[in-house]
Amino acid sequence: MESWSLSVSEIEERRNVEGLVELLADANWLLRCDAAQALGKVGDSNCVEPLAKALEDGCDLVRAQAAEALGMIGDSRGVQPLAKALADEEDSVRAHAAQALGNIGDGRAVESLARALSDNVDHVRGRATEALGRTGDDGAIGPLLPLLADNELCIHAIHALARIGQPAIVPVLKKVAENHVTCLPAAEVLRIIGEPAIEPMVEALKDSDAYVRMSAATALGQMGKNSVIKPLIEAAADNYAVWSYATEALTRIGQPAVEPLTESLSGDNIYRQQCAAEMLGRIQAGLDA
Repeated sequence: MESWSLSVSEIEERRNVEGLVELLADANWLLRCDAAQALGKVGDSNCVEPLAKALEDGCDLVRAQAAEALGMIGDSRGVQPLAKALADEEDSVRAHAAQALGNIGDGRAVESLARALSDNVDHVRGRATEALGRTGDDGAIGPLLPLLADNELCIHAIHALARIGQPAIVPVLKKVAENHVTCLPAAEVLRIIGEPAIEPMVEALKDSDAYVRMSAATALGQMGKNSVIKPLIEAAADNYAVWSYATEALTRIGQPAVEPLTESLSGDNIYRQQCAAEMLGRIQAGLDA
C-alpha cells in the first residue's frame, strides 16, 4: 500500500496528468482513489473527462473521490456528470457530488440540487442546501426558502440565502408573512446580508403582518447601526407587536440611541413618550450593569 501511495505522489509531483489518468483504470481500487485525489490536487482542466468517467466506477469510494476532485478543479464541464451523480446509490457519493457542485458554483446545477433536497439522508440534503447558496443563482432562492422552517436544515438555509444576498431579501420577508415560523431564521438571514438589507427592512417595519415587522426589528437591532435607531423608535411606538423586539434592539444598540429617545420625550404623543422613557430606563440599566 505504501509503495502505491509513493508512486502516485511521485507522479503528482511531476504533474504527470497522463500517468494519473492511466491509474484511474488500474485494477486496484485504492490506487484509483489515490489517482483521483491527485488529479484534483493537480487541478488540470484536462482531467475533467476522465474524472467524469470515474463517477461510474464500480467502487463507491472511487466515485466519491472523483466527485471531490471535480469540485477541486472547478471546471463547469463537471456540472452535468456531477448532477447525474446526485442520484448515485451511495449517499457518500451523492454528498460529495453536491459539495463539488457548490464548489463549482454554476447556476445550471440549481435544478438538480433542488431535487437533492428531497434526499432521504440528512447530510446529503445539507450539502445540497449549502451548494445552492454557493451557486449564487436567484433560482436557488425558491427551493431554499421552505428550509427556514426545517429543523434539520435551517442553519444551512440561513447561510445559503445570505450568500445569495440582496436578491433574497424581499423573498425572505415574504416568506415570513406566509409562514410565521420563519420569523427568527429570516431575521438572521437579513442580519448576515447586512447593509443591503437595511432599507428594505426599514420599509418592512410598516408591513401589515406583525411577524414581518418583528423579523425586521430583530435584524435591524442585531446590526447595531446608528441609522436604524429612529425607524426602530417610530416602529416601537406605532406598532405594539414590534414593541418588545424594537426595545430589545435599541437596548442592544445602547448609548447611541439615548439622544434620539430623549428627543421623543418632548413630543405630543403620550404613548411614544412612555415608550421612549421605558427604553431609556432599560438602556441606562444596561449601561450601569
